[in-house]
Amino acid sequence: MVLRSALLVLVAAVAAPALNLLDNPTFERHQGDAPSGWHWNPAKAEATLTVDTEVSRSGKASVRIVNPSAKKPHVYGSLSQSVTVAPNRKYAFSCYVKTDGAGAAWIGGGKKWVYRTPLPRNTNGKWQRVSSSFTTAGDETSFTLRIITESKTDGIWLDDFQLESGGVATPFVYHPPLDPGQVRLELSPFDPGQNLVPNPSFETVDGVRPKGWMWDRRNTDATMTISEDVVRSGKVAVKFVNGTAFGPHIYGWFGFTAGVPVKASTAYTLTAFVKSETPGRAWIGGGKGWKVRCGIPKTDGEWRRISKTFITQEEETSFALMVISE
Repeated sequence: MVLRSALLVLVAAVAAPALNLLDNPTFERHQGDAPSGWHWNPAKAEATLTVDTEVSRSGKASVRIVNPSAKKPHVYGSLSQSVTVAPNRKYAFSCYVKTDGAGAAWIGGGKKWVYRTPLPRNTNGKWQRVSSSFTTAGDETSFTLRIITESKTDGIWLDDFQLESGGVATPFVYHPPLDPGQVRLELSPFDPGQNLVPNPSFETVDGVRPKGWMWDRRNTDATMTISEDVVRSGKVAVKFVNGTAFGPHIYGWFGFTAGVPVKASTAYTLTAFVKSETPGRAWIGGGKGWKVRCGIPKTDGEWRRISKTFITQEEETSFALMVISE
């Protein structure tokens, strides 16, 4: 059996475009001046919200806020929408605004409204994007995005809202509303993500083993050698030969010595290229309790890519990556 390269990558990095978590972000769906999916509360202010079908950045509508009330404590108007989020994760929110004497106004929200990004007072008749980011708390599963007007405002137009996973706002993409029975299919280029394994293709050799890796034949007659004759890419691969019959607790172990840093309760994908004639019982994987196991198949002398997606366990912050020959 010959193992070529080991890759441990974040599944979260696979999807290139971000998913907008907000419903009706361009206000195309509305009943009168009530945009679907959003909640308007003038509170103690005399502020009003209207759906403007003559002014928009994309689509056919935007919303306009007018507030004749002077700035006073606890006097404000609020446009909001709540979404489901994951704990301990970065998110970015953004919207496009066009203002004319906006007064004191901001976008943000969260628990106790801790995130507040001011809206520009005057955009000179042009649409301007406002964005910021935040990180959810360990017990936070819901986030309420808000637009708050706190003082006299002649006019704020808002359009193209976005709330997405990740710390940076990505370009807004307008999707026209679907008619009943219609389905939208979006195809995105594959992004393999970041490889978390140092020296994944064994090119750096320290004596008789790849740097950062360790071999222990334990209670077998198995051997691990550096191969320069049979490689998939680069200059070397590692080769395992094991003549010991299968038995309980009998195996050869090849592993990454330091452990791969990971986040608890997070999805990852483990992949490797293998080439084998008669691999016997062998697998690549590991983790806490060695519960992640991707079997190495017979490949009839051809290089084959194998992979397994898994979720790290609670409180698991280091993944023990290994190859086992049984």
